[in-house]
Amino acid sequence: MSIIDKYIISNILKGVFAVTLVLISISSLMDFLYQLNQIGNGSYFILDAITYICLGIPRLIVQTLPVAALIGALLSLGSLSQNHELIVIRSSGVSTMRLVKSVSLAGLILFLIMMILSQSIAPSFGSYAQQYRTQKLNNTIEIPNLSTIWLKDGNNIINLKKSDNNSNFNGIYIFETDGYKNINKLSKSETGRIDENNNWILTNHEETIFQENKTTSNSEIQIIKKYSLSPEILGLSEVQHDFLNNQNLSRYIQYLEENELDSKRYHIAFWSRIADSTSVLLMTILALPFVVGSLRSASIGRKLITGLLIGLAYYISAEAFINSGEVYNINAFIVAWTPTSLLLILNFFLLLRIK
Repeated sequence: MSIIDKYIISNILKGVFAVTLVLISISSLMDFLYQLNQIGNGSYFILDAITYICLGIPRLIVQTLPVAALIGALLSLGSLSQNHELIVIRSSGVSTMRLVKSVSLAGLILFLIMMILSQSIAPSFGSYAQQYRTQKLNNTIEIPNLSTIWLKDGNNIINLKKSDNNSNFNGIYIFETDGYKNINKLSKSETGRIDENNNWILTNHEETIFQENKTTSNSEIQIIKKYSLSPEILGLSEVQHDFLNNQNLSRYIQYLEENELDSKRYHIAFWSRIADSTSVLLMTILALPFVVGSLRSASIGRKLITGLLIGLAYYISAEAFINSGEVYNINAFIVAWTPTSLLLILNFFLLLRIK
């Protein structure tokens, strides 16, 4: 890596980090003002609100980095252009494609940061932030965690109320079907738990068997059942896909597909994380044709507005494609990658104009 590469990369990274810091500060301040309405509920106080906001910073970085990459690169390269440093670099024999390489290296660093944050750190911190806030808000209310969830395991449809963790539950109803529309057996248990061998130990268990001309019932104090559902899947079923890291997201997608359930939104979430990370690289490169081309003499304010408009257009189009994909059953890969592909095409044509 040459001195020119290092100089351009360091300037771009400084600019992007500065813009990211500003955007995060604004978002965090707005979120804090919103959290003030909740202060005093349960045991949720100012320090808890600050903790909650801090835990959400990785997720904010993921949301703002594509726009920050474009604005930061525009400002950094624009500064080099206004100080005639880009002119000196180009007059010394550095080609446009050589500049593209230097800018791309900076974008690649941001791409790697985005990948690490979006696939692991941001979802985990975001999930913990939600749990932390909920726990603090409900700390003085003596209501047990009895969230009702529905699950499918082969031909079995299970309804249960979770208790203190993912392994213990209450009020279990199990509908055993023939794979079509007919219910062969209805089971009800007062309580249950999953042991270390993934066995379901159900207590005060009652069964009603539906036969062609009659029904039979029986009951047992305790019975052991074997289902493929694990405590991990029970936990994942209640978490929004935004708060699942890629490992858990892949595991939950596998569970949904094995039970022939709709997994489209989770597939879209999986591919969107990779596509959004790639967009950070493309947004960084996109700054170069604007600085070398049509915006080389523009003011900082105009460059900021340009960056914001392009970033906003990308965000709106990405959200529109995601929503349309879920409604019209479009392939998840196409939904996630179409906005990024359009961004790639825009980069290609703009770079051709300045060759």
